[in-house]
Amino acid sequence: MDSKTAHIKTANGNIYLKQGTSCSINLGIADIRDVSKRGGTFSKQLIATWSDNNHQILGQLFDINATSFEFDFNAKVQCEVIQNGEVIVEDAFLQLVEINESQNTSATQQDGDYVILVKSAQRDLFTRIGGKELTDLDFTYLNHTYSSTNVVASFTNDVTDGYVYPMGVNDTNSYLLTDFRPAIYVKHYFDQIHATNGFSYDVIDWAIFDNLVIPYNGEAPLIQNNYDVHANKSSFSSGGGTISGWSEALDDANLFTPSTGVYDVPIYLSGGQGINLNVEIDLDYILDNTSAGDAYLVNLASSSFPNQAIRYLGDWKVYKNSTTLIAQGQVVNPNVIPGVSGIPFAVNDSPISTGDTTIGTSTATVNIPIGNVLPTDVLTFELDTNQTGSVGGVQLSFLVWKDSALSSGNNVTVNPRIDVNQVNIKIETTANTTGFGFEQDMNLYIPKKVKQKDFIKSVCNMAFLMAYPDPNNPNKIIYQPRDAFYDQGNTLNWEKKIDKKQNQLIKFLPELGSKRKIFTYKEDKDVFNSTYKNTINKIYGQAEFIFDSEFQQKTDKLELIFSPTPMTLNAPNNAIVPSMVGGAPKNNIRILLHNGASTCNNYNIYDFGQTGIANVTTYPTVSHFDDHYNPTVDINFAVCDYYFYPGINLTNNNLFNLHFRRSMSQINSGKMLTAMFDLNSADIASIKLNDKIFTRNAYWNINKVIDYNANKAGLTKVELITTDEEVSLPTFDVTDGGTTVDPNPPINAIILDIYDINNINYSQGLARVVGTGNVIGQNVQGVVIGNDQIVNESGYYVNGEKIPELNESKKYTSVQITTSMTVNPDEVEIVYLDSSGIALTLPDPDLYEGESLIIKDVNQGGNEVVASVSTIDQSANVRLSRDQSLKVVANNGIWNIIHSHKL
Repeated sequence: MDSKTAHIKTANGNIYLKQGTSCSINLGIADIRDVSKRGGTFSKQLIATWSDNNHQILGQLFDINATSFEFDFNAKVQCEVIQNGEVIVEDAFLQLVEINESQNTSATQQDGDYVILVKSAQRDLFTRIGGKELTDLDFTYLNHTYSSTNVVASFTNDVTDGYVYPMGVNDTNSYLLTDFRPAIYVKHYFDQIHATNGFSYDVIDWAIFDNLVIPYNGEAPLIQNNYDVHANKSSFSSGGGTISGWSEALDDANLFTPSTGVYDVPIYLSGGQGINLNVEIDLDYILDNTSAGDAYLVNLASSSFPNQAIRYLGDWKVYKNSTTLIAQGQVVNPNVIPGVSGIPFAVNDSPISTGDTTIGTSTATVNIPIGNVLPTDVLTFELDTNQTGSVGGVQLSFLVWKDSALSSGNNVTVNPRIDVNQVNIKIETTANTTGFGFEQDMNLYIPKKVKQKDFIKSVCNMAFLMAYPDPNNPNKIIYQPRDAFYDQGNTLNWEKKIDKKQNQLIKFLPELGSKRKIFTYKEDKDVFNSTYKNTINKIYGQAEFIFDSEFQQKTDKLELIFSPTPMTLNAPNNAIVPSMVGGAPKNNIRILLHNGASTCNNYNIYDFGQTGIANVTTYPTVSHFDDHYNPTVDINFAVCDYYFYPGINLTNNNLFNLHFRRSMSQINSGKMLTAMFDLNSADIASIKLNDKIFTRNAYWNINKVIDYNANKAGLTKVELITTDEEVSLPTFDVTDGGTTVDPNPPINAIILDIYDINNINYSQGLARVVGTGNVIGQNVQGVVIGNDQIVNESGYYVNGEKIPELNESKKYTSVQITTSMTVNPDEVEIVYLDSSGIALTLPDPDLYEGESLIIKDVNQGGNEVVASVSTIDQSANVRLSRDQSLKVVANNGIWNIIHSHKL
């Protein structure tokens, strides 16, 4: 046994400890098995002697005042703990905590002691990290220009490049640029976490570490911009063309020219990006009667639909490059219900006199979305009047202004006009997510609300990484898989060191543990993971080990912070992709492998509009497998019961088999020996926790060295566990399956999310969109199918064309007229001709293909049906006899008579 006491060595000299002071050292495999508990080998409060030597050394190191005994409490001094000439604790810090001074019986002699703290400088990384999150890291050194070119180039990136753009699910072979978000390599997270907390590190014997990536998870990442424009104008009227002469309140980027009213589009916009024009307007609606007398609103179909009204509207229009109308919004009493917007003037209202009559006022705030524009485009604004009939009433052409209340009166001209009292506009880019040409700020793609310590621990738990200090640099951590760590240990013979006179306790390890241990990713609620969990009642990729012990009932769980990622076939380009929305995967944090690129069918990536890269035939191999069809590594814990695409030649090289099988076998059949050993300073200085200890005719691994006292001779308690041996694969609670494939993977739910993020939709849920790049206006109701459409009116739209609403009646079943006019077959089903000499004009049949119309003479005769374009059964017109009924249908460019008879 050692007989010499320990001392503290500093650069200024040695500090000697008071006799009997405990200077205990503890070593344990748990300190390196769980990086979150790593805290160094030594942290102790010690008592140093009251001596001239210590007075001098401590006085110099801590600036002790000889009279008041005040000292620098915050000073830390590098030191070592020495016993018998052996360094048993190296790279430690010394701190003076307290000075206890007392006066003995001699008035001139003092006594006392120094309380010092010596702590291993192999500091706990997790103490340094504290509550820091991943978002506290800085990856701006990985910034690059966001473009389809750089996206495609990233497919073959590796860890030195730092990022890759995984491909997500899509319903076509054309992707938007914003369908791709970068995944940052795990090594770069490790680099930043360690460096910013004063550490370096190395991961050894885990080949796939450099291939691990963290895909983006969350909403479309938000960015700040200074593109907002606020402007105002007062006292002007509609119909004057481009509105100019504005006053500006905000325009940091100088995008708007107030004098001309021209707005320069600042950036490329695509997908769910756009410009929102907010119009806040106060106006008066004027009817200008240009005749010399009163003007009356007359309903020419009065006997069928009395008390009809014109609703006067106002359209705020947005023009691209001065000529192309690309958006508009209703600014006169806008309302959710179509046909109830605007200011009404009814047939039974009082006539209006010559000149201007104000029929109403309106104050409104309207949002007008604008999309599919380029930085080369300019926008201008106009205000025009519009009008419509009432819902359920006659078509607008039946309501005319006359010089009397009679339908036989003379037509007069009444011009609507809007006088604007005040208008304020706000032009704001909804491109609050990065788009083509932006510098890609990589900090936007860091998972949120994830603590750095949880991230490090979960990555370590994937491969059972042991974490221990580099012997040449205590602030460098070596991460090594558990099996490789033990395989590299030395063999030490402690047969003569065990004290056989002391009690020796042997326990079977299963008695100390649980019945089951589950190895799993964290459950997530996305549709693929939920489908698998609901079917199998296990988490995708989960493994379960069942111990032989019959005396334990509890279940232990090793759960990562990451969630699993099922893979699926993306049919349009025959690629195998993570089951996520590429542009905004709103799921828990994921971890996957990137292993180069794979080939697929042609697809396109558009930066904006139809501009980008066409006919791409490669995509990144990002998966829990290292190869989609012939994997050699799987970062799931076990083979799944089934998968979401066919043709996989499965591998057993999963996380459990590669990194946990031996340790579970050790626990299942191993023993723990607790005994007293005669250890000395040389043993403590040289021991490594992966050493194999030979004693009691068996080999053991070290579990704990408990309270080795460097300042006093004596025995030390040690816990040893039997070494593990390579065994056959333990029993799992899983099926032998894995080749089963879900014939109907739930991909449609993801597609709906893609539609949600890749359109600008202000309808507040009233319009359903199937496609991308569409701009849907405020309060629009209906269905929009296709891409890159601008829709500001309710209805059904397919590829830019408004189609008749299906399974709905026409607006007006029948109408009775007494004067000549043109009829709209979209709105009228039956027309009664209730006078003689009426000419009913049919519109262009090409515009109403398939539409039919019934025309009936009401005991009058002398009326005719006229084709404005083309013919009616090869004739320009058809005369109706008294009480004749005629049914026509638009067919291949002509009106065909399909039925004619006398009532």
